[in-house]
Amino acid sequence: MRYYLFDLMDTVVEDPYHGVIETVLNGMSFQEWRSYRAPGAFESWECGEISEDEYFSGFYKRTLHPEIRARLVHPGEIKNQLYNKPIQFKTGMKELLKAIRNNGTLALVSNYSPWFSEVLRLRPELCDLFEHRFFSSELGVRKPFPEYYERIAEALKIKADDSVFFIDDRPENLTEPARFGWNAHLFKSSNELLEWIKKLE
Repeated sequence: MRYYLFDLMDTVVEDPYHGVIETVLNGMSFQEWRSYRAPGAFESWECGEISEDEYFSGFYKRTLHPEIRARLVHPGEIKNQLYNKPIQFKTGMKELLKAIRNNGTLALVSNYSPWFSEVLRLRPELCDLFEHRFFSSELGVRKPFPEYYERIAEALKIKADDSVFFIDDRPENLTEPARFGWNAHLFKSSNELLEWIKKLE
């Protein structure tokens, strides 16, 4: 069997996060804004450990001065901006996925909060292109922890002699797949990715 496992944001589609955050900084630098975020809240949200209300209430540090807090945009508004317009495919990726989907099983393997439903609403083609979709908020663990990949391998019933192609735009997420004996690729462009796949097939 052959499996193609794709990260979602900044691999298959453009991540809207970067552009949205630029619009909500209110004169702050990204580094300053980020320093006001509560550590660990995002990771807990992406693992499905807390509710949306808990995520919103714990989004910023509770000890912030009221003047600073008054400058910070509510995370609900960030959510609204993230999903109020279409999310674009990375250049050439939609065509690449259509070209290879008959060659093996395609699966999305993404660190993503329960808001993945918003992405699928905006890009329903993802449900057609990918036979399987794995999100950290449902798995209860994030990349690059080994359990993430183990649970995917178990769910797909991947065997040692199967051919697995794992594609991600973050180098730290490729170490474990390579340790499993999977073909791991750091995504840069659809053209480079297609050439890599052709060499290994």
